[in-house]
Amino acid sequence: MTSYAHYRIAGEGASLAESPEAVAAFLARSRDASRPAARADVHALERFAADHGRACTPLGAWDRAHVQSAVLHTTLLPRAQGVTFSVASALHGVFSVARATLGIAFAQCDMQAGCAHGES
Repeated sequence: MTSYAHYRIAGEGASLAESPEAVAAFLARSRDASRPAARADVHALERFAADHGRACTPLGAWDRAHVQSAVLHTTLLPRAQGVTFSVASALHGVFSVARATLGIAFAQCDMQAGCAHGES
């Protein structure tokens, strides 16, 4: 065993990960897939701040929560009044995004309540 992570994955019981390297590769793919959207979000926050008299580029991490709150209260909340989503449609959306951006597929699993990894 080269590391605790290798030891843990090779140990008793089921593991969702094939290897520590597979986990690292998945995290790198996730990071790379989300980076363009994250940069676009930061640029949108900077534009919003500039449009509302708070121009600061680059926007500091300490300012993001404040600007996000302002965006929420001035643009998103007024448009969202009366809009509701079912849990099923929200989960479908989350799973669709995960499949499209990360290549992760989800399948329904019928398991007995309280059991994990096929234990009874």
